Amino acid sequence: MGGPESMNACPGVTGAGSTVMRGLFLAAAAALLSGGAAVAETSGGFMKRYDPLASMKRAEHSPADPDDAVQVAQGRLLYAEHCAACHGVALEGAVDWETPEADGSYRPPPHDDSGHTWHHSDRQLFEYVKLGGEKLFEDYPDIVSNMPGFGDVLSDDAIWDIFAFIKESWSEENLDWQRTVSQTDPLPGMAEGGADD
Repeated sequence: MGGPESMNACPGVTGAGSTVMRGLFLAAAAALLSGGAAVAETSGGFMKRYDPLASMKRAEHSPADPDDAVQVAQGRLLYAEHCAACHGVALEGAVDWETPEADGSYRPPPHDDSGHTWHHSDRQLFEYVKLGGEKLFEDYPDIVSNMPGFGDVLSDDAIWDIFAFIKESWSEENLDWQRTVSQTDPLPGMAEGGADD
């Protein structure tokens, strides 16, 4: 090892081609280490990280913020009052929640990481709580839900407070998943970059 040939990204390529190849090799290596930013900068923006959902994404900020301590505290109180009797004090859900009842409905699921709440977009979760299962699925007679609607009991802000409390219990991985799902199914009035005022 030692000569200029050993530094060459493509052995056997010398001269100007060698310099270009070495530059591209170093840019690719830098991109792997920095998540792609170096490739865009080094190659004049030619290569960008591909995001197949980019055209579908709308808003990146949820009205339910698990990092907002005030919202989470308010949500905790509201959850205890309106949700815990069915979904469990510790978000654990009903026993045997995955087994259907005779009528085809299911018992209340957990809202922590062990359940599937984090699989759904903010829009789906909000509408389900506000409208209830019967109203939400009125056009789908094969879906049976005993979830009551809380639109007459809770304000929109109160529903978001409850979801902030629920989201606080999720792992970072599940929060990231749910954010992505929410970006592809935006809330009404949400545009790229945030809420329309």
